[in-house]
Amino acid sequence: METKKRNKKGLGLMLAGLLLVAAAVGLVLYNRAEDDRAGEQSELILTELEKATSHAQLESLDGQMPMISIDGRDIVGHVVIESLEIDLPVLAYWDEEAAKDAPARYTGSVWLDNMVLCGHNYRRHFAPLHDIETGAEVRFVDVNGNEFVYEVTEIFNLGPKQVLEMISGEDWDLTLFTCTMGGQSRITVRCVRKKSIPAASQTAP
Repeated sequence: METKKRNKKGLGLMLAGLLLVAAAVGLVLYNRAEDDRAGEQSELILTELEKATSHAQLESLDGQMPMISIDGRDIVGHVVIESLEIDLPVLAYWDEEAAKDAPARYTGSVWLDNMVLCGHNYRRHFAPLHDIETGAEVRFVDVNGNEFVYEVTEIFNLGPKQVLEMISGEDWDLTLFTCTMGGQSRITVRCVRKKSIPAASQTAP
C-alpha cells in the first residue's frame, strides 16, 4: 500500500512537472510569435513612413512635433541606431496596446531637446538597447525629413516608479528606455544632440 502511494505521488509530481514544462514552452513560443509580429508591424509602418515623408525647412511651431497618420497610427518619425541595427518608426504618443507595433514618444520634443522614447523589450524593438555603449550614435528623423544626431553619454537603470527621474534633467537632449528582463527596472539611455541636418540641405544638388 505504501509503495502504491509513493508511486502515485511520484506520477503526480512527474505530470505536474510536464505541465510546467509545457506551459513554459508555450510561453516562449507565444513571446517569440509576439516579438516577430511586432517586428513585422514596425517594418510595415516604416515602409509607409518613407513613402509619406515630405521635406521642409528645419523649423517647428512652439516645439510641437509634426506627425502623419499611417493606418490609424500617428507617427512623428523614426529612430536609427546603426550599431544595433535599429531603424524603427516612432508613435506620436505612448499607448500600451499601440506600442506593441512600434516604440513611442513618452514625452517631450526633439525641438525642445527633451524627448523621451519608450519601447517594449521585444527583440526587434528596444531589447538591443541592453548592448548599447556610450559614444554610440543615435539619429532621429522627423516626418519632414529633418535629422537630429545624438551621442549616447549615459546608460543606467531606473525603477518603474521613478517617472520624474526619467523625464527630468538638463544634461541630456534625448532619452530611450525599455524594461530589463523580468521588468524589475528600466534601462535608460541618455543622449546629447551633436547636430541637426535640415531636410532641405539633404536634398540640395
